[in-house]
Amino acid sequence: EAERERRMRFLDFGKDDQDRLRALAPFVDSIADRVVAAFYAHVLSMPETAAFLGDPAMVARLQLAQRRHFLQLCSGPWDAAYFESRLRVGLAHARIRLPPHLYLGGYLTQMREVQQAFAEHLADDPVRSLAGQQSFLKVLMLDIALATDAYIYVGFVERGDADTRAYEATLAQEALELKLREEEKREELLRMVMHGIRSPVAAIMAPLTERGLLRMFY
Repeated sequence: EAERERRMRFLDFGKDDQDRLRALAPFVDSIADRVVAAFYAHVLSMPETAAFLGDPAMVARLQLAQRRHFLQLCSGPWDAAYFESRLRVGLAHARIRLPPHLYLGGYLTQMREVQQAFAEHLADDPVRSLAGQQSFLKVLMLDIALATDAYIYVGFVERGDADTRAYEATLAQEALELKLREEEKREELLRMVMHGIRSPVAAIMAPLTERGLLRMFY
């Protein structure tokens, strides 16, 4: 609990921000489908993320979960249960080996849509619009921090390093095998060349050798 409070204090996400977001709950609910649709349109347009979303039924379930998450993100409560739920989601993404830069990059789509919606909804009150956007950004940063913690906790970075080293070792092994095959080809070519050279030389030397032998005996 102390750690939870410390984090929120560090982000300056206090009571004023929480009250501001709760007061905007009807507005947030009205843009939830828009934000979720923009998010999935983006991730499904990218081969790197679309590869994780091949099942339409799963996508439909994830869209519902994403909508609930967006509403909770903006309405709270931002208590211990909220922290635990966000860590669990981060762990799930880490376990399916979704690279963190793809997972975290998805937040940008949400932020962009929310900022645009705030600007449209509060066009006649830019001060309130800016305050609402800043409060949303604070809670979004809290969510990002928890996701990052989850990736670190399951050792995703260490596994990524291990995968990189394994890939480098594979490349090195392939390069060594290629070098050995090239050396074998060179040796075979050298044997063919030497055989081609020896054949005419042997033909030339044969009568000389025979005359030499004749001189030795006569």
